[in-house]
Amino acid sequence: MKIIKMFFLLVLLILACLIGNSMLNSSMISHDVSTSHIGSVANENAININTADADELCEIKYIGKTIAGYIIDYRERFGSFDNIEQLKNIEGISDKIYEEIKPYIKLGGE
Repeated sequence: MKIIKMFFLLVLLILACLIGNSMLNSSMISHDVSTSHIGSVANENAININTADADELCEIKYIGKTIAGYIIDYRERFGSFDNIEQLKNIEGISDKIYEEIKPYIKLGGE
């Protein structure tokens, strides 16, 4: 009798894991869709990294006063950004952060 109970518990545990995994995957898919939509909407209000002051730069997620200062220092030292990928040269902007902020930044009249 104990073996049958353990078997049913094991089956229930496996089913719970499968259902939970399925729900997790479906929520991740819907999250990806909504995130890409936010990125495209945000691009209409993207901040120009060649003209923005520190306060404007701080409106970008992950950019605080320190990194905003680094961006402005970089502009003063090297001139305007030719492409947004140059932000990766800024201390504190990793590849991951760059990918997160890319939809919210622009150059000139993009």
